[in-house]
Amino acid sequence: MADRILEIHEQNSAWRDIAVLVRRNADADPYLQSFNMKQVPFRFSGSRGLYQQEEVKVLVAFIRALTDFDNSRDLFYLALSDVYKAGPYDMTRIAGYAEKKNLSLHSVFKTIAEGTSPVEIAKETEETVKRIFADILAFVDLAGAKNAGAVVYAFLEKSGYLKALVSPMTLESEVRIKNIRLFFDKIKGFSDLVDDDSIRSFARYLDLLREVGDNPATSEAELDEDAVNVLTVHKAKGLEFGTVFLVGLIEDRFPGRERRERIPVPDGILKEILPGRENYLQEERRLFYVAMTRARRALYLTYARDYGLKRHKKVSPFVLEALDIPKMPEDVLRASVLEEIRRYALSDSRPKMPAPVRPTGTLRLSHVQVEDYLLCPLKFRFRHVMRVPVLPHHSLVFGRVLHTTIHSYLRQKMKGKRPAEQDIIDEYGKNWVNEGFLSREHEELRKAAGEQALRLFYRREEGSGRLPAFLEKPFRWQEGGIRFSGRYDRIDFEDAGPVIIDFKSTEASSQKEADRRTADNLQMDVYALSFLKTEGMLPVETRLHFLESDIVGRAVKGEKELRRAGEKIRQAAEGVRGGDFTARPDWHNCSFCEFKTICPSSFAY
Repeated sequence: MADRILEIHEQNSAWRDIAVLVRRNADADPYLQSFNMKQVPFRFSGSRGLYQQEEVKVLVAFIRALTDFDNSRDLFYLALSDVYKAGPYDMTRIAGYAEKKNLSLHSVFKTIAEGTSPVEIAKETEETVKRIFADILAFVDLAGAKNAGAVVYAFLEKSGYLKALVSPMTLESEVRIKNIRLFFDKIKGFSDLVDDDSIRSFARYLDLLREVGDNPATSEAELDEDAVNVLTVHKAKGLEFGTVFLVGLIEDRFPGRERRERIPVPDGILKEILPGRENYLQEERRLFYVAMTRARRALYLTYARDYGLKRHKKVSPFVLEALDIPKMPEDVLRASVLEEIRRYALSDSRPKMPAPVRPTGTLRLSHVQVEDYLLCPLKFRFRHVMRVPVLPHHSLVFGRVLHTTIHSYLRQKMKGKRPAEQDIIDEYGKNWVNEGFLSREHEELRKAAGEQALRLFYRREEGSGRLPAFLEKPFRWQEGGIRFSGRYDRIDFEDAGPVIIDFKSTEASSQKEADRRTADNLQMDVYALSFLKTEGMLPVETRLHFLESDIVGRAVKGEKELRRAGEKIRQAAEGVRGGDFTARPDWHNCSFCEFKTICPSSFAY
């Protein structure tokens, strides 16, 4: 089948226009292995096995080695990984000694770190073991003050592993980075659920997830590149492809065996007769029909008599019905002995990555993406394409809490309520998140600054007597192959017309500076352009409300600013479509970039 797909592709058919439909996720494995061997790029939407990916296994080994000193297996794996690259021969000798003496690998590492090696090993291995042990001690100390996410990220950063994964700038490295990001999503979900989000608690939580069979999808399903689609029949509903391979069409798989209820309901309780085997077959037949009709041009129905088992398989009765034949021809060959042996050949489980393709359809952009690309295309790629995980920065956390509190207060006013000043301060305390701050003292200073900013904001709003017309109003427009979207913080309708207001958690030193920053602000240019495209009119004014200093910058956006916004959007779109993600290092910008520690072009690190 892999060979046939290669032939179809050579006949000028895009990879993405070919689909392989399987009955169950597990049925896809032999096809994925064949695609790897034949260099067929694929995207498996039923992809599972996040914890089996090399980059995630390294993180899991680190967590377990850090939280369980008796766990020799994970410490051994960590030492051999791409992070430390200890010599396999010497590590085998160390592990053999530990097992013979009934010692943990950690205790042997401790002995070596103290200057006494119980076995003869190379000097390089001894230095590596010392570095591993020193790192464990350092991260144990860090774990006493930081949560699981901060500790794991510190390991990625300090060890250089994240930078090593990013630097090749290939599609494969993008997949590996996305898998790490998915693992961080697990950590964040854990932190949101519990009070104790320490690394030790997360290790226990991870063990529980594994015990109940949790093994989420890898990032292969997220790729937007040109690749063959491998998915289950159920997931194919509503989709169409030029060529469809409907595979594994044997009895007991399609139709599958009818499953009985795990907890049967007593007949005396039932008030109706449950559908029987015939109803089940009808439903399976409908599903088979759905699968067949996913093909626009060509449909392949495949099955095999020999699946490597003792008994030969029979073709699905649905195939006979579809072809209107009584039985399949007998010209099917049994696998040779050599072919059976080849089934056990080693194959790379990671998908072969297709060459990156430039986006040809509609390109989705926002003002944040445009600003990031114009500032540094490589930052755009890290943040919006590869989505490299980063620790939350204190300024972003601070701004998010202020915005959430202000919007909550304004919504209450729009409903006719009159919250008191202390109500907004209490809401602020409930919304506060202690992430990303440099120290406890720094957190307290920023929290106090936010409280003062909210008091000033409350008094200004109560004194103005104004109410917002809209809060967080979304907008979307499309033009020239670009779909642009965003959200206005606030829109007021004054006597002269609409006013767009955006809240900034930073401060401005004077009214003159606030007005200048508003006039030069690309975001407000883009907002004015978007308002014209979606509402058919220009805002009479745009305003930036600098919350900490309680100064409101004002600027009128005219033809010049609209042209500037349109040009910047087109410039960013052309760069993204052209695949230009070249770094633009700048000392000031690099100093504040969240990716400075992993960026190969950063001036700040």
